[in-house]
Amino acid sequence: LVTKVSCQTRCMDLNIGDSKYAPKVIRGIHFLSKEGSASSHGSGAAIYLASLPSTEKNQENFDFTIQDCMFTGFSSLKSGGAIDIVNVRGRIKIAQVIFENNTAANNGGGISIDTSTDVQFVDVECRKNHAQLYGGCVSVTSEDDDGVPSTVVVKNLQSTSDVSNNKGFAVYVG
Repeated sequence: LVTKVSCQTRCMDLNIGDSKYAPKVIRGIHFLSKEGSASSHGSGAAIYLASLPSTEKNQENFDFTIQDCMFTGFSSLKSGGAIDIVNVRGRIKIAQVIFENNTAANNGGGISIDTSTDVQFVDVECRKNHAQLYGGCVSVTSEDDDGVPSTVVVKNLQSTSDVSNNKGFAVYVG
């Protein structure tokens, strides 16, 4: 991790739709909640990604990648303490990422994935994240009215002291 970014509110709001573009790669950033204050009244206190269409024809490529990053101390009053991904058709890769001390009032203390068709986790580490409802670190659901069932592939996820008050201490799929 080379660059530290301290956020008082949401770091990146990537509600893409038809007229906006997401970055292809976010790499090497340590996202920090400024003095524990970064809170989102919506979802995804550090990064909110919504409505990203699929652009890649090749199954080897990804539309959006978060790699070699760390998310520390974020809090969401809804889902996705650090990251919330909603209604995404694009291929997403989350690799060599650490979620630490993030909280969500609903689902996914570290990250919430809802109605997103192709997400891959590779070497993800979760430490001391908390969700009030489902998935202390990771929540995978398909609840968005405009979407399709979520698909997530996990290759090496480690959890230490992640807690949910309801279901899925580390990971919830439902």
